[in-house]
Amino acid sequence: MIKRASQHVFLLSTAILAGVSLTSINLSPIHAATVSVTANTVQTDTLTTAKQDATSAQSAVDVITNNSVIASQMAASAASTLTEAASVQAVSKDNLDQAKASESSALSMADMATPSAISSANAALSSQTAINQSLSSQVSTDQIIVSDYKNNVATAQSEVAGAQERSNEVKQSVAEAQTNVDQAQSALKNDDGTSAATNLLAAQQKLTSAQSAASSAKATVDEATGAVSAATDDVNLAENSVKSTNQSVDEANNVASAANEALSEAQEQLSAAQGQNGSDGSIKINSDYIDALSALYNANLHRGAIDDDEYESLLKNVSSAAQKLASSFVSNFVPSPVDETVHIDNETDLTKDVLITLSTYAAALINSIRSQAGILGVVVSQGSVKYAQDVARAYEADNWDWLTSGHDFDALIRTAQASGINGYGEDMGAGFTVGSKWNLTLADFKSAIYNNVVGMLFSDAISNWGHSLSVLGIGQSSLAVKEGFSQSFGTSFSQWIGHYSDGDSFTDLALHFEILPNQSIPLDNPNFDTTQIPIPPLKESSVDLTALTNTVNEKQTLVDSATAKLAEAKTAASAAEAALNSAQQQLQKAKLDQNKAITILNTANEVVTQVSGEVETAQDAVNDLSTNVTDKLAVLTSAKNALTLAQSEQQNAAKALSSKQTLLDQMQSKLTTAETKLDHDQQALQDAMRMLGNDQEQLTALTDASTNLANVKKDVIKAQVAYDQATASLMTAQKAANTTDVAQQQLQIQLESARQVLAAAQAKLEKLQQRATMNQQLDIMTTDDHDNKPEPDKQTTLAMNSLSQTSSTTDLSRVETPSKGYSKAISMISPAKKQIENLNSRQLLNPDVKRGLPHTNVSNKESKSILAVFVAEMMSLFGLLIVDRKRSTMSKHARY
Repeated sequence: MIKRASQHVFLLSTAILAGVSLTSINLSPIHAATVSVTANTVQTDTLTTAKQDATSAQSAVDVITNNSVIASQMAASAASTLTEAASVQAVSKDNLDQAKASESSALSMADMATPSAISSANAALSSQTAINQSLSSQVSTDQIIVSDYKNNVATAQSEVAGAQERSNEVKQSVAEAQTNVDQAQSALKNDDGTSAATNLLAAQQKLTSAQSAASSAKATVDEATGAVSAATDDVNLAENSVKSTNQSVDEANNVASAANEALSEAQEQLSAAQGQNGSDGSIKINSDYIDALSALYNANLHRGAIDDDEYESLLKNVSSAAQKLASSFVSNFVPSPVDETVHIDNETDLTKDVLITLSTYAAALINSIRSQAGILGVVVSQGSVKYAQDVARAYEADNWDWLTSGHDFDALIRTAQASGINGYGEDMGAGFTVGSKWNLTLADFKSAIYNNVVGMLFSDAISNWGHSLSVLGIGQSSLAVKEGFSQSFGTSFSQWIGHYSDGDSFTDLALHFEILPNQSIPLDNPNFDTTQIPIPPLKESSVDLTALTNTVNEKQTLVDSATAKLAEAKTAASAAEAALNSAQQQLQKAKLDQNKAITILNTANEVVTQVSGEVETAQDAVNDLSTNVTDKLAVLTSAKNALTLAQSEQQNAAKALSSKQTLLDQMQSKLTTAETKLDHDQQALQDAMRMLGNDQEQLTALTDASTNLANVKKDVIKAQVAYDQATASLMTAQKAANTTDVAQQQLQIQLESARQVLAAAQAKLEKLQQRATMNQQLDIMTTDDHDNKPEPDKQTTLAMNSLSQTSSTTDLSRVETPSKGYSKAISMISPAKKQIENLNSRQLLNPDVKRGLPHTNVSNKESKSILAVFVAEMMSLFGLLIVDRKRSTMSKHARY
């Protein structure tokens, strides 16, 4: 009898039943009944069952393999969803930060929006409006002047072109007249000349010369008359220019007055805002500066291994980085009204409480700078404050002038030894030069600390940036930093009394920063109280002074511009007056030249009249000559007269061209000057319009401050809700991704388990098949010789026993089946599926942000469908086959 152990056999459905969801999975083991049958019956039943087991195991491996692939896809989808959720959360965080920044600005504006501030803004707007109107009027005047000069230039260009054309024409006429004269003279030489003809020719030449002189004189008169006309025009233009420039001076003066008034109002607003609260100030540095100082510090540690050129380059790098920071640095230290009421008139007023206040303020300022570099800050203790004060007293005991002698190392060593300290460190800076009564306040001392720290950071090239390294704390012991041993810090002021050359005395106050090295203070030191003093954070002004400061700067720029324009206008007015005087003098001279030219013309005309009589007399004498000579003489005379006239016209044309060209050059120069002034005034108008817009925006911001603040607060609430939702979605996506990863790993484990089941089933099947073959052979032998059946030989008996033993001892239940693994994997996948579906169905982004899921090629709808189908398949379609074998009868029960 063969007894079979119970087995667990699983059949997993691979059909996809859309829309079916499974709320629970029930796994039941297989309980096989004990079977008592014949050998052949067992053989048949066992072989059939083994084949079914092998087939089922192979199916299980195939299904698990397929579902492992799907699980991997699901894990990838979950990872994609996680990435999308992280992106959405980052966007919502940016939106929240922007909303909070807007809320801060709106809150500051609401604080500033007092009735006085609104009134001042209205006044500034009115003042700027008046300035703009004045500038607009000036631009209109400039445009009219430019238009007039353009017309004058066009007219002058036309006249020059005409004069040039006339000059070209008379030049051709002169050439032709000269040819005629030459031909007439040649013809006359071939005839017998007479004395009468010669006399007539001479008289005619004399007449021609006289006429030429008269014509030239007439041209001179015409030129002088033109000069008088041009000079008159210049005087008129100069008078208009004087009038215009004087008007510009008046307008510029009004603009400057209005700009100064607007500046005063802006300064009053800023002063009022500053008076509401003080600001301890802050100092910003950047990575370039920090890296440059770190490189310099490392070079200092290995100075002997670095050549001078390389070291000098490192110093220049620090200087460059510091200069860039200094160029954009704007002090935001504002004295506190409370600190200004604390008077410090002598050393006695520098009480312990005052020194603690100054030490903690300086420490807070230094720590705010170190935090930007990720460097451990300083601490202030009772002992460090006392130590700093003791150093100051030691300097005074040595009557030490630090400006000429630097650090007093003897005083530092004595104080350190007396305090039981194993080291010392000090930075010094300028304090004050005062008389017997200091007349200082606590605000003055804080301001000195702030300014000295700025100087140590950005202007320390003379000390090779040693103060910068110390203040920033670069080079602290790495062990001390790791253990959290902060440097101890204290601030004090020492006084040194000097004398002027006249014998009068003065007091110089020096600033001391005492920075004690890490671990330089023994823990059991009775001379140094390590009780730490809290360092209050730097106080910022409750009022946003940036906008007001910018307004003051803009108004100051406008004042500077208006002042410069007023100076320019006055210079232009003076130049116009000088030009008018010059034009009037030129007109007077032109009139004198015109009178002289008229006198010369009258004399020339008298000469022409006289010579004309001489020509008539000579002509009478010639009348007795032959007709041929007379005719040729007449031709020559006419040709010479024409030549003389053409030459005279040529001279006149050349003078006219030169005069017209000069006038054109003058008009062009004046046009260029007028256009330059127009461009300048238009730019000033554009700047003023921008200022007007800023003033209008400021007034609107102040007027609507309450409404804007309420709206911004709503935006902050919305942004916070969106951020919280995005954060929750991110956490859900992370949980889903983690769950799918674990489920995938479990499926891989169960796949290996299923493969082991398959291997065992296949091995068993192979054994049973071998046994069946041998049984068939035995049956044949039994049938052939049933009555005379010989006993099986020893080898056959051993083989049969081996197969029987193998069949009876091979127990698949001992191989771990995938039931538990599947249950665990499905229990993980089920909530993951729900989380992913919920996440994907949720609007992750802020409703106000219109955007799709970043960097994906699958839409929300597609990703939901893929995940839903996979999870439905994984959870809804696993089935369990329960097999009872009894007397070769099998019943199947599938439960879902």
